[in-house]
Amino acid sequence: MTHKVFVALLSVGFLRAVAAALAAPAPFTLYVATNGNDGWSGLLAAPNQAGTDGPLASLTGARERIRSHRAEVKDQPVQVLVRGGTYWLAAPLVLEPQDSGTAEAPVVYGAFQNEKPILSGGRPIGGFRRSGSLWETTIPEVKAGAWYFRQLFVDERVPRIRATSASRSSFPDRRSRTPNRSLATGSDLRPATFNPGRGSAM
Repeated sequence: MTHKVFVALLSVGFLRAVAAALAAPAPFTLYVATNGNDGWSGLLAAPNQAGTDGPLASLTGARERIRSHRAEVKDQPVQVLVRGGTYWLAAPLVLEPQDSGTAEAPVVYGAFQNEKPILSGGRPIGGFRRSGSLWETTIPEVKAGAWYFRQLFVDERVPRIRATSASRSSFPDRRSRTPNRSLATGSDLRPATFNPGRGSAM
């Protein structure tokens, strides 16, 4: 008798859970991709063939689209699926109280399937040229005193480069390669000249 009562209670609980799941509204889903456009709907995971609609280009664009949507539909869960690639953030993503969800209608940002999005507050630096045994480049904003950086990553390879002076940095084992792209973040250092094979990389 006890076994039958337990089974009956379990069945009732299961049915209630299924009913609740079926009654829950489908999430409002937005997609963000490096080949997106903040002027598009964000409802597609990839651009359409006509190039007239597709994913959004930024998390800021997704935030603004969510705000507009929730002004009309308040009780719907929201999910933002970010596709793989590097997203350069010119400013921090600011989420305010109005961007919060609820237990019944959460707002969730996550990666799309098994892809790996990277959010970076750095800036890509190119235009490297060889000067004798050194690699160097000029950053106009830094030269003008409008921007400084305190960290440098070369060829997207995790090691951080530390300047040995206000105008010189070094990275190892690059004598035969042109550093096609570096990444600078933050502030504090003047334009850097790179000396392949000398100094220390962190």
